[in-house]
Order: sequence, then C-alpha cells, then structure tokens
Amino acid sequence: MAVGQEISTPGVELRGILTGSRPALDPSSDAPLDLTFAKGTSLRQILETLAELAGVNILFDESFQDQAVAIDLSNVSFQEALDILVSANRLFYSVIRSSSVMVSS
Repeated sequence: MAVGQEISTPGVELRGILTGSRPALDPSSDAPLDLTFAKGTSLRQILETLAELAGVNILFDESFQDQAVAIDLSNVSFQEALDILVSANRLFYSVIRSSSVMVSS
C-alpha cells in the first residue's frame, strides 16, 4: 500500500495516519470558557468536564496519574484551557481524531 493512499473501511478514517499528517482538534464548541475548581479537585474530573463542555472525547493513557489541583481560568478557549492544564501538571496530550484526545504522563 502506498503512503497517502486512502483505505475505504466503513467507520474508520486512516488517511491522516497513512499520509503522516496529524488530525487537528476541532471541538464542537469554541465558546470562551470560565473554569473554577476548588483546591483538591481531581484533575481527571476537570479534564472530563472540560472535554464535555467542548464536545470532545477524552481518553487517559494508563500512565496518567490523577492528582488534586485547583484552577481558575477565565475567558479561555478549550484549546487554551487544555494546553494550560497539561503543561501546568507536566502532562501531554495527543490528538487522536478531530474530536478525541488522549492525555498521558
């Protein structure tokens, strides 16, 4: 199979994988968010709430270790909030599909 060749498999999009391009994250909502979570809130819970607000699926790699955090973000996009949360907690994420991300340690 040649690189860049599309595969026709119902329900599966493999073109990005074969061409080497990465899918862009495309949340269903780009409305600015205000997020306030008190000290001791589960980071996993915060990320799940953020993903739900933006209409994005979030998966956690087995290396992810939950921790208690506090955040107060105002007027940020989903992308900005996600970037802030993962960098502040020394995590990273990979875009799997335009509506799915995986968070890892």
